[in-house]
Amino acid sequence: MKIHLNNIPDIKELEILLIKAGFTDRTTNQIKKAFSNSRYIVSITDNGVLVGIGRAFGDEVDCVVICDVVVSPEKRKHGIGTMILKNLTKMISHHMRIILYANLETEEFYKLLGFQKMDTVMVMWDYEFLNSRLNQ
Repeated sequence: MKIHLNNIPDIKELEILLIKAGFTDRTTNQIKKAFSNSRYIVSITDNGVLVGIGRAFGDEVDCVVICDVVVSPEKRKHGIGTMILKNLTKMISHHMRIILYANLETEEFYKLLGFQKMDTVMVMWDYEFLNSRLNQ
């Protein structure tokens, strides 16, 4: 296994990994833009094949967000996710707060690494609703 820091892998290889892991809600261009706009990226290859990745972005002082932590389904339970998180958290440790965006089924994994569930987070998916409220 080889760890790569701040290197965006081949976009087609990244897209294949994301699809295999069930991350199918973005186009190729959206994936490319999201990773290009992320200051911190950790990827893991096994014999030259991308098997895991994670990214983070932040304001360099207060808050940083970790997202898209993905491990190929056949490589899970081999320490790859832990390697990604340990390297990412080292890279972003100068921030006061680390916010993790994750799926519910991975909650226990992240708790083992010291993350805590936070009940005060809110999200907006319906931007048209917000715009309609702002324009009243």
